[in-house]
Amino acid sequence: MSRHERLYTPLTTRLFPKAGGADRYRISGLAARCDWVVLSDTQPPVTAASATG
Repeated sequence: MSRHERLYTPLTTRLFPKAGGADRYRISGLAARCDWVVLSDTQPPVTAASATG
């Protein structure tokens, strides 16, 4: 593996409604199948982490 290859490629998706703070998002769809999810937003709280199922 070259130094430019990633061990994994993170999956990102846009969640709505935007600009409500990271703790207001509801984890659903593909994100709900993940072991953990990191949420970010431009409004406070700017970041949140969640362990799913």
